[in-house]
Amino acid sequence: MNLFIYTASDIDETFLADWKNLLKSSLWADPFLTPTWLSPCVSLYPGRYKLLVGYCNGTLVFLMPIETPCYGSIPICCIRLGGHISSEQQRMGIVRSGEELEIIVHALVSMFSNKNAARPVIGLDCLVGEDPLAIMLIKSICSRGWKKVEHPGKESPYVKLESDFETYLKGVKRNVRREYLRRKRKIEHDLSVERMIISSGEEVSYWLPEIIRVEHNSWKKDTGLFCPKFRELSSRRLFAMAESGMLRVFLLLSDKQLIAYDIEFMFEGRLWSFSVSFDAEYRKYGPGIDLQVEVIRYGFDQHIKAVELLGGSQSYKSAWAHATRERSSIYLFPCGIKSAVGPIFLNAFKSIRRNFG
Repeated sequence: MNLFIYTASDIDETFLADWKNLLKSSLWADPFLTPTWLSPCVSLYPGRYKLLVGYCNGTLVFLMPIETPCYGSIPICCIRLGGHISSEQQRMGIVRSGEELEIIVHALVSMFSNKNAARPVIGLDCLVGEDPLAIMLIKSICSRGWKKVEHPGKESPYVKLESDFETYLKGVKRNVRREYLRRKRKIEHDLSVERMIISSGEEVSYWLPEIIRVEHNSWKKDTGLFCPKFRELSSRRLFAMAESGMLRVFLLLSDKQLIAYDIEFMFEGRLWSFSVSFDAEYRKYGPGIDLQVEVIRYGFDQHIKAVELLGGSQSYKSAWAHATRERSSIYLFPCGIKSAVGPIFLNAFKSIRRNFG
């Protein structure tokens, strides 16, 4: 197998067709590994985000997003693999069904361990317990003397959609269910509410200014999808997902004015909850939970497998979920000075981020 690093200029129509075929043949993939999601990122930040691809006999059999970040003047992590491109990503990469993982891992290890090149510090953010590629790659690299440092990652809840919505609702803890129903009655009594779903590019164009306004009036004002730093990328992705047919945005309105939204992606028989926000003025009504339950209800109506709530295991999610997917942040330091001092710099950097944001 031959490995290549692709940049935005390499993503042409032929490669996009190969990418889509790879997704179809993969046993497990997520919306964050699609060209719809990754192409805008690679295009906007070509020096930082790239694709690591593998070909066998002229056929694309492997694809993984990679990032080459820089933390100030300290190269904490020279290359990040897979999930770091989006903290919600579930798998490190896409592998063609039937492909031997050993061949892919061998090629990756040979690439990273090349004695004629600077061996990078590697970062992975992944579901180690559920991702055979991650398990095998970490084991193989560590067998060569690399030092592994592992930190707990997010625990992402998910809801298995079995039976029907009413049966599911009865299975939720009584106090959680009662509080949801109380707030639902209150918001419908106090306000003239309407719930709707949008999915097309035209609808996104119409509602995007309101979505941005709501986020600005929420706790995500400075860090959300549509803050000045991320607005262009997020807008491109939203329109791309709409064009692909994957987008579902749940809206909660009061007197035709948006007060909350929940951005979801429909992919491979699952709903993926990407971003939720609501106007802080309406906090007492629990608008976020209102839409989260509407998403689950919609999932039952559409006969899908599960709702992946993603992010962390906050109580407002875990109370409605059946289980969690446990993520880990893993750093692999090559033998030598990087292995000796790298973990020290890493811990110092993480401490600074925790204390100063």
